[in-house]
Amino acid sequence: MRAMKQLRAFGIFLVVMLVAGAAFTSYAGYVVVVDRTGMVSQASVVGFHGGRSLLGLPGGRYFGIPPYDGAVEVQCADGSSQTGGIVARGQSTYLTVTGEGTCAQIG
Repeated sequence: MRAMKQLRAFGIFLVVMLVAGAAFTSYAGYVVVVDRTGMVSQASVVGFHGGRSLLGLPGGRYFGIPPYDGAVEVQCADGSSQTGGIVARGQSTYLTVTGEGTCAQIG
């Protein structure tokens, strides 16, 4: 009986944390970069304050919460880089990197 109460309390805690995380992300905004080329080695938010790397996820996706306004810069495995998109705090941005054999376009 006690184990069931603990399990229910843990379940409620998880739901509360998921709702709080979703609320924070929608308030703070987020950046998602999807790599369709398989060539992106790093993605970051760049602006007047410098740059901050996005978290690399499996499947060629990069995610982050923008600390300031700026743009997204991707570094490619062939040494090239592309900058594109507008990133702002409190705004959600979804970008896709495309090209054949290189990171030719971000948008």
